[in-house]
Amino acid sequence: MKKVLTAVISDECPLTPKCKRIFELKAVGKTEKEIAEIIHRGQCTINTQVGQILTKMDCKNISQAVAKAYADGWLRFKYVDTKY
Repeated sequence: MKKVLTAVISDECPLTPKCKRIFELKAVGKTEKEIAEIIHRGQCTINTQVGQILTKMDCKNISQAVAKAYADGWLRFKYVDTKY
């Protein structure tokens, strides 16, 4: 078994469900290209949505957004077991 770090966004977070999923993946270090492959969207679409996340959270970069979400209680991390 391998443990994988995951992020969980609370319901109080003001992002849309789609943006929450993207933010969860960015919070654990996935690139826009990796996210596009995971959720079957174009990389340009992911780039646009990351920009929307940053605007909505009033942040300059994803690191700042993660720190803000964690401090506000919107984001938590956990390890999950996986076979891969």
